[in-house]
Amino acid sequence: MKPLTFTPGVAVVAVLLSLGLTGCLEEAGQAEQTREEPVRLVRVETASSQALTPSLSFAGEVKARYESQPGFRVSGKLITRDVDVGDAIKPGEVLAKLDDKDLKLQVDAAKASLSRAQAEYRLAEQNYNRYQDLQERGVISRAEYDQAATTLESARQAVSAASAQLDQARNQLGYATLVADYDGVVSAVNAEVGQVLSAGQPLLYVERSGEREIEIDVPEQQREQIQNADQIDVSLWALPGREYQARLRELAPSADPVTRTYAVRLSLLNADEAVKPGMTASVTFNHAGGDAIVLPLSALYTKTDQPQVWRVDVESNTVQPVDVNTGELVGNHVTIAGGISPGDKIVTAGANLLIPGQKVRLMEEKP
Repeated sequence: MKPLTFTPGVAVVAVLLSLGLTGCLEEAGQAEQTREEPVRLVRVETASSQALTPSLSFAGEVKARYESQPGFRVSGKLITRDVDVGDAIKPGEVLAKLDDKDLKLQVDAAKASLSRAQAEYRLAEQNYNRYQDLQERGVISRAEYDQAATTLESARQAVSAASAQLDQARNQLGYATLVADYDGVVSAVNAEVGQVLSAGQPLLYVERSGEREIEIDVPEQQREQIQNADQIDVSLWALPGREYQARLRELAPSADPVTRTYAVRLSLLNADEAVKPGMTASVTFNHAGGDAIVLPLSALYTKTDQPQVWRVDVESNTVQPVDVNTGELVGNHVTIAGGISPGDKIVTAGANLLIPGQKVRLMEEKP
């Protein structure tokens, strides 16, 4: 085997390359050590305990406590409608009529059936009286007498059935005239003269007189606040300067499948005659006041389900994330139930650009 030979020139080149590479690595390390995160300009706010009177406001509409949809109890062609939208109605007032020709014919047919049944009953009664006399004299058997008695009873029942059918036909004829049962106001009309209506089809929408309510829709996350309100104030756009109070009467148990909101009905406690159905209302739910730390929503920062804020260390001007427990929403602010203390300086703008331990420069603090 031929022995390996050592070339001095090659060794020198290797050493120089090694020294050069080492120098580059040292310079890169020094550059990495001297590189620092930029100083971020942030707005801060000093956390302080504030007296709160939380409230929620919604737009709603005045409704009648009771609403109904009167219609005919028989089918037929509408020939008259005596009321229109906005008309006030009174009990006993005629609202509309159907063509009753066929119903009158049914009454006549029922009268004829009753007359026939009565005639058959009279004949059966006469036969029964004759058979009774013959049976007493022993001319006919007991079975023949019982047959006459049964025929008489059947005729009596036929008269009762025919009489009931006549009463029903008369009722049907009466149903061709729609009469108001209560005081109210017509809010909508569902059919016009000449239209053929089926039995039970709503002809009118009527809002009854009496108690007035406000109808609103609330999102799911505010159900509890609605239920726990200490006072509910109502103002009407059509009646400026007037204030009304209300109470929660009904909260829908399930959400609307389209809007995903819950229907709420509020009873007006001091409504007067000026409050009319259809008016637009502004409803405010007020809660008892208390002390709490309140921060803008922009102060919240999180990468998980746990909300955080950035707290500033005033000595080093660096920031650290702090877990907090949030409470109720107050407009564009949120109450903080735990995690920070009064006096802490909290970043309220620029939170999403920070990293733990980063140096910051504070803007003028929000008063």
